[in-house]
Amino acid sequence: MAKAKKLKPSAVPKYFNDLLSDAGVTPTSADLRAVLAAFKLYCRTPIECNSELMIFEAYDSHHFDWSSQPHEFTVCLTRGFYKAGKVSDTAYTSKVRLTFPSTAASQKINITRELESVPSVGGYNQGDFENFFHEIENDARLWKWLATAQLKAVATYAGMR
Repeated sequence: MAKAKKLKPSAVPKYFNDLLSDAGVTPTSADLRAVLAAFKLYCRTPIECNSELMIFEAYDSHHFDWSSQPHEFTVCLTRGFYKAGKVSDTAYTSKVRLTFPSTAASQKINITRELESVPSVGGYNQGDFENFFHEIENDARLWKWLATAQLKAVATYAGMR
């Protein structure tokens, strides 16, 4: 079996946005399971980089903001990677952020999962990669709440940070 060709950092924004578009993501609609499937496929795609990090966060702003502003529930999927250059180093980020109105039930949800990889020392352990997504896909409390939640907005970003 041939080794998968690594994606150049300059090709990441288009590739990432195409995967999300194919999953039906627009600024006002998205199915989180489809977004997660597209993000998982994206994270399986090797990129020319020195290290990378995947982060999944699901939280209510109630946990961090005690102002009188309306609270939101946020689900954020992020893949960041670092590429060393001859003259300077560059950090890149790809992110999908979905926001929902806060509810009493969402205020009880606060999830963060991270997985770091250094390709020069073998990249992700396949078991760790599968476990990262398994924990997210099988968090009953999160998915039960999302089944009744009304999506407010979707924001995506892919580029240098």
